Amino acid sequence: MKLSSFTEIILPDNYHTQDFLAFHHRDEKGASEIVQQSRMKKGIIWHGNY
Repeated sequence: MKLSSFTEIILPDNYHTQDFLAFHHRDEKGASEIVQQSRMKKGIIWHGNY
């Protein structure tokens, strides 16, 4: 069974979004997160379940 969840965090207007995304875009292989346009997808293991 494949489980998934979606979480959206509303950031303040003065948040440096492009700096944040640039930092997380360093991983060219996208092993732990994928940055696309103004979004980031991050894989996590929650409480040992996956």
